[in-house]
Amino acid sequence: MKSKSLGILEEVTEKNIEWFNKGFENNENHTDLSLGYDIGINLGHRFIKLEVKSSFQDAGYYKITRNELMEMASTGKEYFVLKVNSLKELSGSGKINITVEKSPLWRYLEDLSRIKSMEVYG
Repeated sequence: MKSKSLGILEEVTEKNIEWFNKGFENNENHTDLSLGYDIGINLGHRFIKLEVKSSFQDAGYYKITRNELMEMASTGKEYFVLKVNSLKELSGSGKINITVEKSPLWRYLEDLSRIKSMEVYG
């Protein structure tokens, strides 16, 4: 696997990828690690973190947790949000839309109109 949108120019195999939520759907003893990202890709010289957001239809928004925000801030340019839209299409035409956002925290702060609300505890 190579990915220009993730800045991965070399081949990546399954051994380089760790999916932290794998197993939750069929393992009642699964522990949510709440790392702030779902998938880690170890390239040796880089460690890329992916947070996957999905929607059944083409939702125009997604929620971000505190752990995800903290991980975005500490990881910077190696953090990506992958937004998978229109999952319902997998049973039909099979055409889904995937949007990739690199370093999204800084983009959120640069354009506050993208933020609908925040809950801040004192």
